[in-house]
Amino acid sequence: MTCPTCAAMREALRECADDLQSEIDARYAGTQNKYPSEMRRYQRDIEPVTRARAALATPREGGSDGGADV
Repeated sequence: MTCPTCAAMREALRECADDLQSEIDARYAGTQNKYPSEMRRYQRDIEPVTRARAALATPREGGSDGGADV
């Protein structure tokens, strides 16, 4: 059984990560692969998205499904 609050928090984190990635991708559109300094900035700015997605991919406490229910 899934905790409704946990499921809602996981969905909110997923939505935040998606929105932040969209904003960062739009900000660096066309420049992130041209210039090394822009790539470094992009990697720095995308780090919270990477961490959020890693947290969503890890198994939840008391479960072993990797959080795929949301």
